[in-house]
Amino acid sequence: MIPELIRRAAAGEFAAEYELEQLAAETPAALTPHLPDLLAADFRFSPKLYRTAGDDLQQAVVTMIDEGAPDLNALLLILAHTRGPVAENAFRRWREQPPPGAGELFIGPAEYMVEGGWMLDDGRARELCGRTAYALRPDPERTVEPPAQGECPWCRAPLWTVLDVDTGDRRVAEALAHTGWNGRLRIVTCQGCHAYTTLYSTVSPDGRSGLSDHSAAPVRVLDDQSPPETLRRVPGELLTDPGMSAGGWDMTTPSIGGHPEWIGDAEYPACPACARTMDYIGMEEAQDPEEEPIAEGTTYLFLDASCGLAATIYQQT
Repeated sequence: MIPELIRRAAAGEFAAEYELEQLAAETPAALTPHLPDLLAADFRFSPKLYRTAGDDLQQAVVTMIDEGAPDLNALLLILAHTRGPVAENAFRRWREQPPPGAGELFIGPAEYMVEGGWMLDDGRARELCGRTAYALRPDPERTVEPPAQGECPWCRAPLWTVLDVDTGDRRVAEALAHTGWNGRLRIVTCQGCHAYTTLYSTVSPDGRSGLSDHSAAPVRVLDDQSPPETLRRVPGELLTDPGMSAGGWDMTTPSIGGHPEWIGDAEYPACPACARTMDYIGMEEAQDPEEEPIAEGTTYLFLDASCGLAATIYQQT
């Protein structure tokens, strides 16, 4: 079955590629033995399939890159998703000695690591995402999230409380463990303007939050100054844990923790206070009291616990 799927996917059949991606997410161990065949078939269009690649396959990709194999961009993305020590050492080396063809890339080879949710920080690998994630579901009491105190300085709309959780809840503590945060985490943003700029908010363990002066003016300001009410979200079922390997990393539902499913390129913001890349903490989609989406895109949430700053980034198709 899997060899046939690989053959069809390599021939450009989208349905086969989709089935392989489902296998990689739900039963990664079933696909792992076939990854060398996938690479030999020159199937490089879905780097997420290679997340469980072992040292031998990682080394094979590194060798291909060092020898100047074509499609350097795709090979670097594959290696970024494998996340192993072989990949880490190669990315570290390429920061000083770029591989053939690196001069034609838009970013440095090591910068591809963020597509897999990690990076080199002071020469050491650093995880940008949590390994445990929970769904964010509407409050069973169907509590409507009240407008946050304060208003957007550009469109004058009430601020939106995009997330309000507390590490006193075991699920929240697990999902945010990689950030070092402890206490209540409430993040506000402007429901309209955050689609046109990265908005930063100040956060405090007692739940205080407000729009930060570090936020830049949006390139477009909407006229609607009365955004609809949204349902309050609370942690729900477990989506992934450290024992699930690649499965569950691709969150397509509002969630806290885990790895993002990017609509576009990976977009981890730098903390405006210290310039450190911020930790990913979840994704949200605003819904009205009838659970209807308010916008078609996804809001990605980030945190720098040390500086007490959070960020919201919006992407849509």
